[in-house]
Amino acid sequence: MKQLKHVAGYLPHNLLIYDKVAKNEFVALEFITSHNQVDEFGFGNNLHQLLKDDKLLLVLRPMCDLFNNEFLYIWNKKLDTKSLEILVEKPYDSEFIQFYRFSSSFMDEIYKNHFDFYGLIEKGQAIDINTLEL
Repeated sequence: MKQLKHVAGYLPHNLLIYDKVAKNEFVALEFITSHNQVDEFGFGNNLHQLLKDDKLLLVLRPMCDLFNNEFLYIWNKKLDTKSLEILVEKPYDSEFIQFYRFSSSFMDEIYKNHFDFYGLIEKGQAIDINTLEL
């Protein structure tokens, strides 16, 4: 199951959701806020559905895409090469993440460009954007 911490940073940046059954994608924030009933804890039913439903996948880029020319500016300015190599190799290594305090500007670039910082593609909770025809 996806956790809110895995979704929250991407929401302001037009995160797409892919429905495996309907085989279509839609903007997560629009889904969460549309026709939404709020429960006693203040959470919307659509948010619960997004987090719990295995057929709804986040559309993310694998961390290795950071080495593509299109994204070189991110690590040239925000992160040294050795740290980036470790991060790409083990994107959800909690020891490394705790050791290396990422700047807010680096994390904003990760979220804005929908990089899979938490290894959700490997866990089956996200789909690689490069495999979809958008």
